[in-house]
Amino acid sequence: MHDAGFVWDTVTRMVRRESREADSDMIKAICNQAYAEISGLTSWEMMRSKVDLELGSDGYAWVPSNFLGVDAVRFADGDALEYQEILGYNESAISKDEHLYRYSFFDYVKSKSECLATGTFEVGINDSTINAASADFTGTSNSDWAGEFIRLDREPFYYEIASAQAGNGAAELALVSSYRGPKYEDAPFQIRPPGSKKIKVVDHNEDVVTSRTVTLHGWVMPEGLYDADDIMLLPSSEPLWLMTVVKTLEIIGRKERAASGFRTRLYGQAGRESDGAMHMMIASNPEYSRPSYPRDVHNKLFANTDSMYMRSGSMSNTLLERFRSN
Repeated sequence: MHDAGFVWDTVTRMVRRESREADSDMIKAICNQAYAEISGLTSWEMMRSKVDLELGSDGYAWVPSNFLGVDAVRFADGDALEYQEILGYNESAISKDEHLYRYSFFDYVKSKSECLATGTFEVGINDSTINAASADFTGTSNSDWAGEFIRLDREPFYYEIASAQAGNGAAELALVSSYRGPKYEDAPFQIRPPGSKKIKVVDHNEDVVTSRTVTLHGWVMPEGLYDADDIMLLPSSEPLWLMTVVKTLEIIGRKERAASGFRTRLYGQAGRESDGAMHMMIASNPEYSRPSYPRDVHNKLFANTDSMYMRSGSMSNTLLERFRSN
């Protein structure tokens, strides 16, 4: 792991060979944009986390906005049952004979108008409280905001709200961790920003699971890189500074030839993508570990019986228990 100062210094040396137009603040901002983009590519080991979600009576639960992706969804009561993700869920197109437990995402927040709240704010560096003003607080309450995430202006990383006091078109939002970006005045904010989503779980009979707690395993947004000693949560620093160099040269303009060489080093040549720094970093990242207990089409653990055949059931000498006893 490397700190942000190493990345910034490397980018500065590389870019200044091509141009003097890039200043330090611009490089830092572009670096954070690149960091956010890379963070969403795969389940990075050091960004993995989990959260318990209570499925409501309608079978839905909001996923925290800082989750970039999901590795697994399981019951929170210790049941080893793992749901499978389905994309483009269509109940009428799924046969009950498949006997699969599934989860899918619904009701994405698609625009600012669908956020929990929007408005303008002011905040200083290292402030733990945000002063917000908005005419769009109607229909929400202080308790709605606690535990939600807020995006401030164009900052690529979100902040969790610890508590809120609102009234008369204004609010004071306390953050779980202090704000670390640049100072803002009269800048826009979004609570539960676009891209936030609900999760829905269905059992093997295609019935919606309600009023039960599931544990969502996935990876979350890291904190931004604002100080030189901030540590990036990636296996390698090379893809980050390469992407930052490419983006910086593209923004400066008329630097396509210089950017092209760095881009090849980042992604590899056509047909040889495995030589690229990004591919090599992803390959070095440990995959999310899943239980390897064998199950049947009903998602039941196989049991070892006196018979020559294997069958499923809740017997005392299951393969799982034998495995755990060894």
